[in-house]
Amino acid sequence: MKDDSGVYMRERAAGLYRLSAYLLAVITTELFAILRLCSIFVVVVYWIANLMPAAMNFIAYWLVVILMTLAVESFGLLISVVLPSHALIFAFDNCFLFFAMVTGTACMTSWVVLRHLGTDTVTLVFPWVAGLA
Repeated sequence: MKDDSGVYMRERAAGLYRLSAYLLAVITTELFAILRLCSIFVVVVYWIANLMPAAMNFIAYWLVVILMTLAVESFGLLISVVLPSHALIFAFDNCFLFFAMVTGTACMTSWVVLRHLGTDTVTLVFPWVAGLA
């Protein structure tokens, strides 16, 4: 785990760049590593899980994994820059991950139950979506 917070705080205090420029630069420099690792993960998991062997499905799965990874990394970078100490970062991350797992499990469980009952989940959870069609 690298610690750029000292350099960032010093250069930000000097007025050299803003938070958005720093986050964009870090994400851009780590983009190739993310693409490589996500691609390896997708190739292995997609075929081991025996998902649909169509090219468009594979590409869609790959894009979802890449976008989710970039979103999570961006959130982690933002939290690491905003919070002043490692102890606060770890405490916030643990609370956030616990909340995300609990709500994600509840949402997935309700989706599976509603799907089993034959109910249209999207219009049940988001009734305003029906007006878009």
